[in-house]
Amino acid sequence: MGFLTLKCPLENHGVCGQDSVIQCTLKSSHQHVRVMGLVWRKLGSSFPLISYMGGRLRQTGRFQLLERGWDERNANVSLAVRDTRVADQGLYQCAVLTEYGNAKLIASLRVTAKYRELRVTSIPESNIQEDSTVLMLCTAHGGYPEGTMKWFDQYGTDWTRSAEMQAMEVEEGFFNLTSRFSVWRASSISPRYRCVLFNGSGAEEDKVEIHLKFSIPVQVYPRVEDTREVEGLDSLEDLSIGPALGRQGVKFNETTDVWGGPVGGNKRET
Repeated sequence: MGFLTLKCPLENHGVCGQDSVIQCTLKSSHQHVRVMGLVWRKLGSSFPLISYMGGRLRQTGRFQLLERGWDERNANVSLAVRDTRVADQGLYQCAVLTEYGNAKLIASLRVTAKYRELRVTSIPESNIQEDSTVLMLCTAHGGYPEGTMKWFDQYGTDWTRSAEMQAMEVEEGFFNLTSRFSVWRASSISPRYRCVLFNGSGAEEDKVEIHLKFSIPVQVYPRVEDTREVEGLDSLEDLSIGPALGRQGVKFNETTDVWGGPVGGNKRET
């Protein structure tokens, strides 16, 4: 009788929006094998996706045999899933009937979708005060399966335990992720934080960084003009600012650091 078997990877991976393939090949000890019947079915569904019987091939929408123009002498019975969707994930059964016997095998298809628009924002967005509370939001959309988010500061410290994450299932089985992380005493010394997105398999998929925008303190220096009289030649000479001007009052302007003429505008007698 010889042997007859199907060779297919038991685990297969597909990406949403792309074509996925479950490779399956009929192996036999006979040189020429003619396929008399073929059925591809997703477990849990009562209708076959692909069927070949009595010389007639029926295919359903996005589910087709990989090789175009397939015929009964072709041992490649691989399944192609066009424009893969989240709902396509599951177990698939291939059954083949030949003149030398039949073969059957079940393989899985795991579907993933990369998250989009990963971004991080803060409340408030700017003019943050020292030691104030800042809320940071990290969001991503349209991924599958459900992922996770982690928070790190600029020194690499993991703050994920202090964050709260929410995963919301939306249309067609995709997930939107939101993670909220509050810093209770924000400091301009360490203004950088990083949100890292991990996919359903636990692998890092994307990351984004935020630099908190603190307010710049404005230092106001009072403008003081202090006009005072300095009397006596001895004090002027001690300051080494020039020859004695007599014992008349001399005006000093601290704003300009300039010694002026005698108070009252009197002229020096010659």
